[in-house]
Amino acid sequence: MLAAFIVGISFAVSGALMQGVTNNPMASPSILGINAGASFGLAIAMIIVPAASLNVSILFAFLGAALATGVILFLAKRVGGKATPVYLALAGTAIGAVSTRLDCYGYRAGYRYSVPR
Repeated sequence: MLAAFIVGISFAVSGALMQGVTNNPMASPSILGINAGASFGLAIAMIIVPAASLNVSILFAFLGAALATGVILFLAKRVGGKATPVYLALAGTAIGAVSTRLDCYGYRAGYRYSVPR
């Protein structure tokens, strides 16, 4: 019960920080495409290391989220000169869509190679 309370507080604080830093009341990991990057990292882990442990899966998900965040910031700064909330949301939505589509290919490839025939 205490762990659930601490996790809930952590989610609330991280959401408030993300909204404050981006100055965007709609900022969330899904709008900014960060969760799609984590999912893509997990799909890559399923392809590269099909029998990965939980720690390896978490590492790949973290690296995917970090890579997506870097690409989103790069795109937002390149298009507008500075990363405004609108450019962050647009770049995040675009990267989220691309990552989600690549996830489908990754999960299919991982499933195809991990199922015994």
